[in-house]
Amino acid sequence: MEMMKKKNAGKCGFVSLLLLLLFSTPAFAQNSKKDLKLIREEAQRIEQNPDYYWGVGSGSTQDEASRMALVDLQSKIHVTVKSNVTMKMGDEHIGQELKSYNNTDIDIETSTGGVLTNTKSFIIAEAPQWQVLRYVEKKEVEAAFEKRKERVFEYMKDARQSEQTGRIDNALRYYYWAFCLLRSLLYPDEVTFVDQSYTKQRLIHWIPKQMEEIFENLKVEAGTKDGDALNLVATYKDKPVTSLDFVYSVGDQQSPLVSFKDGTTQIDLPSGETADQLLLSYEYEYEGRSSQDRDGLQTMVRRFKDDSLFPKALQQLKVGSKKQQRAAQAVFQAAVEEVSQAQNAVEVQNHAGQEAAVKRVLDAIRSRNFESAKGVFTEQGYQMFTSLINYGNARLLGKADLHFYESTNGRVVCRSIPMSFAFKSNHVTFTEEVTLTFNPEGQIESLAFGLDNDTRQLIFDSPAQWSTSVRMAIATFLENYKTAFALKDLDYIKSIFDDYAIIVTGHVTMRAPQNPELSQKGSTMVKYTQYNKEQYMKRLEEQFQQKKFINLRFTDVGVKLLGRGDDTYALRIKQDYFSSTYADTGYLFLMVDMNDPSAPLIKLRTWQPHRDPTINSNLPKDNPFHGLLYEGNFQ
Repeated sequence: MEMMKKKNAGKCGFVSLLLLLLFSTPAFAQNSKKDLKLIREEAQRIEQNPDYYWGVGSGSTQDEASRMALVDLQSKIHVTVKSNVTMKMGDEHIGQELKSYNNTDIDIETSTGGVLTNTKSFIIAEAPQWQVLRYVEKKEVEAAFEKRKERVFEYMKDARQSEQTGRIDNALRYYYWAFCLLRSLLYPDEVTFVDQSYTKQRLIHWIPKQMEEIFENLKVEAGTKDGDALNLVATYKDKPVTSLDFVYSVGDQQSPLVSFKDGTTQIDLPSGETADQLLLSYEYEYEGRSSQDRDGLQTMVRRFKDDSLFPKALQQLKVGSKKQQRAAQAVFQAAVEEVSQAQNAVEVQNHAGQEAAVKRVLDAIRSRNFESAKGVFTEQGYQMFTSLINYGNARLLGKADLHFYESTNGRVVCRSIPMSFAFKSNHVTFTEEVTLTFNPEGQIESLAFGLDNDTRQLIFDSPAQWSTSVRMAIATFLENYKTAFALKDLDYIKSIFDDYAIIVTGHVTMRAPQNPELSQKGSTMVKYTQYNKEQYMKRLEEQFQQKKFINLRFTDVGVKLLGRGDDTYALRIKQDYFSSTYADTGYLFLMVDMNDPSAPLIKLRTWQPHRDPTINSNLPKDNPFHGLLYEGNFQ
């Protein structure tokens, strides 16, 4: 579909999108137009009709009566849930097989949260004692629960894909979120699926078992110390994890959230602490980030919280003997070396000058004498370097294994320098591999946070007809893109957006009900807005000023060449966004003109928090663009 017919017009049509998931205010009947007796008769017919759930409430005000009617309505659904669901706690032996059951008393607000979005009401008595009937068709409630069940399977699909690529943080998160949504369904113990061995499984038992197996296959080992810092390596089924989040405790002190990337990270030990034993706790709830889900997930995560549910999420890490530490350090170093390599890319043979420059950079970081390396940078490169070392409490991890690759227009890319960045005020530590780009004159003109192993290899394993320079250009572009947000480099972001680009942003917010007495909580709302380049840059500048840090992770990347007769590529990205004030996961789409690989231009940028079945519903569910905005949605 043609993207733009006239660039100078810059007015491409955009189908305005505003997806609201609202806890709606009831529409009250107008008693002044209808005899109260007839209203009561109609209300009685609703109460006697088996096709409806209903509730009656009384109060000194209309709003109070309506709120109490809602509580009564919720309790009717709750009774249905409890009378049809048996969830046991503990273990039961069936022959030689041990069956595990998880039990919770399904809370009224939790089980109906996000479901009662279309209740109707009658005022059946007015002042001084108001009385309100609120009702909803059972088929509407069942349809809403059915949609929630679909979300369970969406999260399960995401979890299984994440597990396959070693993104254990996302696998645990999505399994746990699926489990929370599952437990709020009308009949959770009846939800089944067929696993890879073609065996029917009850999800209420299967999901916790999968999470337990993940914990069992996780292994974190301590390598050598670097001052008061300790190198850690994490593997899953004996392979370095792509990503994993955890906190650790030494004595009574608990750490901020720490992230593994490609198997490596580093942790601080209290001064003088030998750390003979560390207690690790793997993160899996992600309560803060669950607020973005459109179905009231955060309420369910809070209601179903049970620290004893997954005891294997806690691991006692013993710092072993010197021999064991050296063995773990060898695994750590192997992981560092692996992330520096890029298969199907051309290595530069004569790189003595670039290698000497990188050594000066490493020495400057170790000594904290950053100006000592100023001479190896261009002016812009040094500005990026100073931004980088001020991004967080920056420090080197392990021994960098440097590889130098041909890039575009005589440039050389050095991969990579493993580093950690700690933000103590926000209780988070990130691990990144920093790549350096040299200009043809041999100076460092830019720095970037590298892609993880899986994403990078996906790009370098792209179709054989794609040139090496294109593969390198796409990888470098994505690395520069995520780094520009981290370092708040607005000038670079301006340079990569076409002047007439179509830019669509989505933002998850909480909307309070029109009458706050009708519900204690608001509900999620996704607002889509189209910007021109100038408006979007102004918005970004405001965001950069408000946030102490921004960190992007690309957890799933799809790349395809668009059939336009030129080098224009579609990048479909699942993105985890972290900042000091906000976090979300969503789908980013970029249409990028790569005709000049050294100066890529974004023609179209869209973002949405989740797949929406009303978007591109003509596409099959297994199509990567099902439910997503992309170039096909624009004229």
